[in-house]
Order: sequence, then structure tokens, then C-alpha cells
Amino acid sequence: MGYLVDLGKLTLLLMLILSLSCTPEEEIISTDKRLALAFSQDTVNFDTLFSTQKSITQSLQIYNLDDKAVQTDIQLAGGNSSAYSIFINGAKGVDFNDVLLRGGDSLLVLVEANIDSRDEDAPFIIEDSLLFLTNDNQQSVKLLSWGQDAYFIDSWQVEEDLMLSAVRPYIIRDSIWVKENAKLQIPEGANLYFEKGGSVWVDGSIEVKGHAENPVLFTHVRQDGAYANGSGQWQGIFMSEKSRQSVIDHAIIRNAEVGLFISKPDEDTIPDLLIRNTVIENMSINGILAINSDIDAYNLVVNHCMVNAVGSFGKGYYRYVHCTFANDAVTFAREGSTAFFVDTLQADPSLNQDFHLELRNNIIWGNMKNELGFILAEESSEIEVSFNLIKAEAVDFPFPETNILNEAPQFTDPAIYKYALDSTSAAIDQGKITFVKEDIESKERDEKPDLGAYEFVKQVE
Repeated sequence: MGYLVDLGKLTLLLMLILSLSCTPEEEIISTDKRLALAFSQDTVNFDTLFSTQKSITQSLQIYNLDDKAVQTDIQLAGGNSSAYSIFINGAKGVDFNDVLLRGGDSLLVLVEANIDSRDEDAPFIIEDSLLFLTNDNQQSVKLLSWGQDAYFIDSWQVEEDLMLSAVRPYIIRDSIWVKENAKLQIPEGANLYFEKGGSVWVDGSIEVKGHAENPVLFTHVRQDGAYANGSGQWQGIFMSEKSRQSVIDHAIIRNAEVGLFISKPDEDTIPDLLIRNTVIENMSINGILAINSDIDAYNLVVNHCMVNAVGSFGKGYYRYVHCTFANDAVTFAREGSTAFFVDTLQADPSLNQDFHLELRNNIIWGNMKNELGFILAEESSEIEVSFNLIKAEAVDFPFPETNILNEAPQFTDPAIYKYALDSTSAAIDQGKITFVKEDIESKERDEKPDLGAYEFVKQVE
């Protein structure tokens, strides 16, 4: 009995067999239900995000460890109502079907978050999941962030005495202007976040009343990723010639162009600014820039500034006691010594006031040869430099023997902004008793106080 052969179908069958035999194994799609994907992390975390503020983009890498290809469906569990967005191969969506991963290949998924306001004072958790369905095998990766509602301020003019709240953070989109004769009071735990170009301008006075365990924070609004320690992201705090006595206690000022700028020429020695128990860091110019002013500072830490940690120019009365000035960062090129003092200015109007500087029980350190610089032109200038640890390899200024030169202070870990003293520090027990009885963390100083803002606590065996 003979058989009829459909030559067309036979040709197609032969072509299919030939095609399969020539297809690389990594392109053959597996239907094995036991196959599972691998992920670069089991949770995509975001730092605290302010409501209505877009996050940075986080990434998730997906791996197909099998020799054969797979197709997977990827979706946000929260769908269109999710606070998160995902991007795959440049496309934005919440649900992607039949996404192909060749054998041994990987896929990059980008994730963003945008938190809606809940009108809540306390931070809240925002959770979702990315779901992966591969040959009926379901896997998931968590998405997690903290949301925070805030007070959003555009341009704010303070015309009378005002006490801020610490209940929610403040997002300053432009500036705060404290008018003449007005006082802005900021309580412990208050957080002020500034957008690019934001500033505080003080014609009146500012009173920051933080606490060692609950300081007041001034910083840039972006705190995620590379932004967390980026300098120059807002302008800083400026005190004009009209300003009157301001006090800053237990504050953290970060990531600005200038931490504090003050220009207040007068003929008295009453402090225009009293600053204590405060950290100023990550400045693209100066930590403190003072012109013809009077400053009283103690338990002050200034670090990671591209020009000077502290720069004082012109007449004035400057007293720094138990301060740590450290510019030892290697991530940027510096342009000046850590502390720099000039007793006159070429364009300085005549003032019936001399230049007086007192440096006592401080640490002045950095990665340059000379971290304490002077330009002294006035015979009437008075300078007292005693009981300090100073980086100064070759300088004409005659430092008294009470100072320690060029012995490393041995900070705990300056790379991560830790400037407490290690047990091997040359600064331990080298200070002289002053009116500063506690350190920046409110630890009591002993009868042999340590240099700098931190008192080393000896362990009792």
C-alpha cells in the first residue's frame, strides 16, 4: 500500500528541525517550572523621601543562571496605585509580559518612588513588591522606603519673633529672611531642608536651641545616594550688618556653599554670634566666613571645606575654645589652610576696634603642610595661641611651647565624619581647664581636658 507525501509539510518540518538544531542553547526558551531567577538584592531600599519629592533612581539586576532562555512576566504588586514606578529597556510601566532573558544573561530594572502626602507628622512606611512569574514559578523583590510629610516654604519673610515647630521638617524652596528686629527661634529636633539656591538671611537674629541628643539640622533636601555628602547644594546661613546677637547651640549644618557668613562691623567686643556644640561640614567654600565681626565659639567641629574651615578677615574679636577644625578630605582639591586669619582688609572702613584672636584647646589639622595661616599687618593686633594641636610644618609664626605641632590627632574615622579621639591620640589630656566644662556630646571634661570638641572617655577595667 503506498503513502502520499505532502511535500510542502515535509519541507516545513525539515526546516523547523534544521532551525532548532542551529539555534544556540541560550536562545531556546525553557518551560521548566523549576527554573528560578536570581536577583542582585532581595529588597530595593530608598532613604526617607519627602512627600511629592521625586526620588533618585535605584536599580535591580535580574539574572537567568540557566543555560536556556526564559520568558518572565514582571509587574508591580500595587499596580497603578503604587508609589513606585519601574523602567525596563527604557519603557515605563507597571506590568511587562514575556520579558526575554537569554541563558546566562541579565536584565536591569530601574525603580523610582514618588510619595503622596498623608498629612501625618510621623514618618510612615511605603511598601510594595515587584512580582516575577516564570513558567508558573512566582518570585518577588520587596520595595521599601520611609515617607515623610513636611512644611513646604517658598520665600518666607519673618517680620516678628517666631518659634518654628519640630513636628515636621521644613522644605525651603527659596529662602528664609529674618527681618530687622525680628528673632527666629528654632527648637531642638527641628529639621530644615533647602533646595538648590536656598538660604537663611538674617537681618534680625536667630536662636537655635538644639540638644546633644536632638540637634537642629540645616541641610540640602536631597539626602539619597551621592547627594548625601555633596557640598554646595544650597547657599548657607548669612548674617548681615544689620543683624544682632545670634546664638546657635547643638546644630548640624551640612552641604552648603558657606555654613555661616557673618559681616557685622562695630566697635564693641560683644559676640555677634555665639556658636557652640555644633558641626559644620561639606562646604564648597568656607565653614565659617567672618568679616569685621565678633565670634565666640566652643565645642565646634568644622570639616570637609574646600577653602577654609574657618576664615576671619578684618577687625573683630574671635575666640575659639575646644574646637576641632579638620580638613583632611582627599575627595576634592583644597585652596586654603584649615584656619586662616587676616587682621585687616584693603577696603576695610576705619573702625575703632583692633583685631583680637584667641585659640585655646583646639585641634587644627588637615592634609596640607600648614593648616593655620595668618596675615598680620597691624601692630595693635592681639593673638593668643595656646594648648592646641596644630599641623604646621614650616611657618614663621612663633607658636608657644604649650602647643603640639604635627602629631596626628588620630580621629576615630574622618572618612565617615567621625572626629572623636582614638585612644592613641596625642590630644588626650593636653588641654588647660577653661569655662567649657562639657564636650560637644555633653560629656564632662576631667581635670586634664582633651583638645578639640570631643573628650575621650577612658574605659575602666
